[in-house]
This record gives sequence, C-alpha cells and structure tokens, in this order.
Amino acid sequence: MGRKGRIRKRILLYSVLVIIAFLILGPAIWTFITSIKTQKDVISSPVNYIPRPVTWENYKDILISFKPDVLRTTVGSAGGVTHVDFARSFFNSIIVGVASSVLGVVIACLAAYGFSRYDFKGKTLAGFILILTQLIPGIVYIFPIYLTYVTLNMLNKNMGLVIVYMSFILPFSIWMLRGYFNSVPRELEEAAMIDGCSSLGIAFKIVFPLSKPAIIAIWILAVVTAWKDFLYALILNKKNPTLAIGIYKLIDPTGAHISWPGLSAMVIMVMLPVILLFVFTQKYYVKGMTAGGIKM
Repeated sequence: MGRKGRIRKRILLYSVLVIIAFLILGPAIWTFITSIKTQKDVISSPVNYIPRPVTWENYKDILISFKPDVLRTTVGSAGGVTHVDFARSFFNSIIVGVASSVLGVVIACLAAYGFSRYDFKGKTLAGFILILTQLIPGIVYIFPIYLTYVTLNMLNKNMGLVIVYMSFILPFSIWMLRGYFNSVPRELEEAAMIDGCSSLGIAFKIVFPLSKPAIIAIWILAVVTAWKDFLYALILNKKNPTLAIGIYKLIDPTGAHISWPGLSAMVIMVMLPVILLFVFTQKYYVKGMTAGGIKM
C-alpha cells in the first residue's frame, strides 16, 4: 500500500472514531448545554444551540443551597409536585456505593485467592456456576429478592441494596481476580512461606499488593454498578432514594412543570463523580481488566 493509501485509510479510521465519539458524547454534551440555559431558552423555538445567556444558577442551587424544589416549578398540579432532597439522595448513593464495593472487593479477593491457590472438591463446578450466574438477566432475581426482603423486613434500608449490589459484582469479580492472581509468581509465596509467613499473610502482603490494578478495576466496576442502578433502588429502597431515584422523582409524566435546566444540572452532577473516578484511575482499570481477562 502506498503512502496515499495509508493516508486515506487513516482519515477513514479517524472519521469513524469521531462519529462514534459524537454518538457517545453527544447526549452528555447536550445535557450540559441545557443545564446552563434558562427555562425560557430551553423551550424556545427554534432551538438555541448556544445558550444565551449562560447561567450557572442551577449548579449553584445544587451545590450551595441543596434546595431541590428549585429544580421544579411549584405552580400548577399536573402530575403532582415532588420535592427531592438532593443531599440525602447523594449521601445514600455514596453509602451504598462505597459499602457494597468495599465489601464486595474484600470478599472477592479472598474467594479468588482460594480458587487460584487451593484445590478442593467441587472447584470446577463452583467456577462453572460463577460464570452461569452472569448469563441470567438481573431482572429475573427481582421477585424472589423482593419477597425475601419483605419476609426479613429489609425493604427501604440501605443495607438491603448493599447486599444486592455486592452479590451482583461477586461472580465476575472473583473470576477476573482469579485470573490475575494466577499471574503472580508462586516463587514469591514460597519464599515468604519459608520465612514463616502464613497463607493469609501471603495473600495480604504479596498477592494483593501485586494485584492492585485488577483490584482497583473491580472496585471501579462495583462503584459504577451501585451508582447507576435504578430498578433495584426503586423497588427495594424507595423511601431512601439514591440519585437515580431522585432524578426520576423530578420527572413529571405529563411533561409539564419540569425545570429542564435544573434537571439537566442534576444529571451532570450525578455523572461527574463517576467520570472523575475513571479519569484518575483509568490506567489501573485498563491494565487490570486486560491482564485479568487473559491470564487464566
């Protein structure tokens, strides 16, 4: 292939990548543009693609006052007026996300280490069941989980969501970490054992520190799983809403009485923590996911 052919191929490749990036980022960009508009600017016709004027009041209302009622007009009653405590929803999401991810990662590390380093009866079957659970849609579990929580009086409690999210991330986390642990040289563990280190000490002092990229990658997936969930949070924890439910409560079914700029600002505020988390940990995420996927 000549030089012109390579240039054309590269131009085509970058054009496709730009189109894909636009399709992925387009909704987020438009949401941000809407969030810095006024309500009048949003509903004006024709559409104003550039905000005039630019206003940051919607973000100010969220960050400073934490008064959710400013996100929705209070005149009229079409669809009912719902007030959402953004601060409460935010901290509920933080509590559920951190608790489920930390507990899930700790349990997954210990279980994966057992799969990686020990032979026991039923090991192959257990590994097969781990993979099998990933093939079943999450919505299938909602009815039995709901009935169980009603019986145990665990509805509308953050701990109920923590247990659900933790159980969802464990199978994949164990499988991925098992693959990464297999790549850690056994010689290091044998040397530590000679020096008198216990099995648990070897895991926490050698294997886990060397597997930091994979552990961080799994932790990120666990946080995102809890942060973005809507279905289980709506059904199991309606009285203690997470951010996804908080946004849902701001939506009027009739389309009336919604402050679209305020709603868009809240959506951006929900997206921002996850974006920042990935930006600061992406090198661990990429390394952990790729290594864990191929070193079995």
